[in-house]
Amino acid sequence: MIEKLVKKWERHAIPGFMRYIVLLYAAGFLVGIINQSFYYEWLMLDIDKVLEGQIWRLVTFIIQPMSGSGLLMEALMLFIYYSIGTSIERLRGASRFNLFYFNGVIINIVCQVIIYIGTYLYYGVGLSYPVSLTYFNNTLFLALALMLPDMTFLLMFFIPVKAKYFVIIYAVMFGYQIFEGFYTSPLIGICTLLLITAAVYNMLLFYRPWGKHIPGQRKRQKAFMNNFSDGIRYNRANNAGPAGNRTAPSNVTPFPGTVTRHKCAVCGRTERDGYDLEFRFCSKCKGNYEYCMEHIGNHTHVE
Repeated sequence: MIEKLVKKWERHAIPGFMRYIVLLYAAGFLVGIINQSFYYEWLMLDIDKVLEGQIWRLVTFIIQPMSGSGLLMEALMLFIYYSIGTSIERLRGASRFNLFYFNGVIINIVCQVIIYIGTYLYYGVGLSYPVSLTYFNNTLFLALALMLPDMTFLLMFFIPVKAKYFVIIYAVMFGYQIFEGFYTSPLIGICTLLLITAAVYNMLLFYRPWGKHIPGQRKRQKAFMNNFSDGIRYNRANNAGPAGNRTAPSNVTPFPGTVTRHKCAVCGRTERDGYDLEFRFCSKCKGNYEYCMEHIGNHTHVE
């Protein structure tokens, strides 16, 4: 279902979508500097106010002022968000990334509605929890780490850490935040658990790491591998055998034995080195340089 939706959305996809999101976050930072109370009075997602007609809050809550830790730190965080978001978009396409973000915003709104209804039924008064996209933004790192587990990040700008270890770091961090929420208040704990669960669910919905292991995909991969093996056998026979025996299998399209469609500019692997390998061109390299998924985000750009 998700794959069909992604394919249908391709004609409406917004390329470079993360740059617009970063501009919204920057606007939120400016709002926080000028008058932080303005956001909570007029822009925050408040269900009571939305029911009164202030429907713009369903969108404007995205620009929630950031932590206020200083201009340099905020600029650095915006740059990191932009880099991570654009990398994910290049790896899996603009359509999927657009839907991933839109659905994340919708899920946050749904969580707010659930919290409002739950508190209304329990306390008699609906509460508008200050929902932000903090947990959703954290799943950007998780998505990239799951797609490129061997990619190296520089922790604190000088400590090299492989992306797969960030999955463990974020799991511990999320667990601590949930524990801290319940320690402070059961209500805060439930809200934190709901928001983190929703953010992780949204990430796995569009960037699930086990996609190649689902039953339908297994069947397709098995059929592809059989055809791939038949093609290799045919090409070997075609190159070495007598002319009278050069008959291709009925389910195989002949291709030259020495030509490949894809080749990684770093490791030299081609599609013949593994039926599950994927290749991408790097837009920052001058010339047509193609890389496997392991090196698309971990190579020196050609100037």
